[in-house]
Amino acid sequence: MSDQDREVNGVGLGTALGGLGAAAGIFAGESSPVANLEKLKEAKDLIAQGMDPEEVWKATGWFEGRDRNWKFEIPEAGATFRFPLAGEGDPGFDQPMQATSAGRVKHFVDFPQAFEAFPGMADIRMTQRPLPTGMHGMLSKMGVAVSKDRSPLEAAETTAHELEHVAQEVSGHGLGGTTESVEHMFPEVTAERGAFRAYQDLAGEQDAELVANRLKRALGGEDVYSEFPMKGYTTPPSEQLLHLKAPVPIEKYLQGLSAPQTVFPDSPPITGHAEMRVPPLREGSTALKLMSLLKRALR
Repeated sequence: MSDQDREVNGVGLGTALGGLGAAAGIFAGESSPVANLEKLKEAKDLIAQGMDPEEVWKATGWFEGRDRNWKFEIPEAGATFRFPLAGEGDPGFDQPMQATSAGRVKHFVDFPQAFEAFPGMADIRMTQRPLPTGMHGMLSKMGVAVSKDRSPLEAAETTAHELEHVAQEVSGHGLGGTTESVEHMFPEVTAERGAFRAYQDLAGEQDAELVANRLKRALGGEDVYSEFPMKGYTTPPSEQLLHLKAPVPIEKYLQGLSAPQTVFPDSPPITGHAEMRVPPLREGSTALKLMSLLKRALR
């Protein structure tokens, strides 16, 4: 990898952000091949004994979501996000990327723990391209798409958001949706709250946005992974809307690999790459303790 690939005009994103001090992650469940089922049993026993859910999470790494599914967070410590840029001069880390590109998730994200927890995730098709106004990213059977008008930092958040949706589908967790789908599923609630608010209140959207927000704060140096996930929702769990379906195989999202190669006419040439690395967790943190529980499952 060249120096230009590692940095944007000589300044690495990790350096520019003042040192990344924490990590966030995506949520996996009982069906994950890396799930620590011994700790899950312990968590369920502790809840049955009346222990506070946050204390159970601190002791085991597991918590029960609004969708009644047990979950654990896969830390992004050591993960790297990498996006191509277009244009001359210093684009700024908060400026639109403008470049278009197509590949697989693993070409944009190096996240070994998640790829082990969700086999096949690394090979999902991913594009950085124009999207309709106001749309930051999307997930379909053709793969993950991120708007080229996002900045590198925003693109990392959007990527984490969409990969969380993949995790939800594969795990059978509460799902997200669209303003159109939520009107169909919850007409009375939509009439009361409005379509966009109801869409945001879907349990799957709350989880995906929580993942994105935790990553954003982690990239700013906060020890967010030591915070109980259930406290980070913008909509209280009791008010979240549940959309549940049976788990689907990861192959649903690998269909895009057989599609013709994406061509973006009139695309500007790629002039560099923005790379963001999430560093190791802090010594003595709750996050590091929970990481050790996951490592036992990853052995």
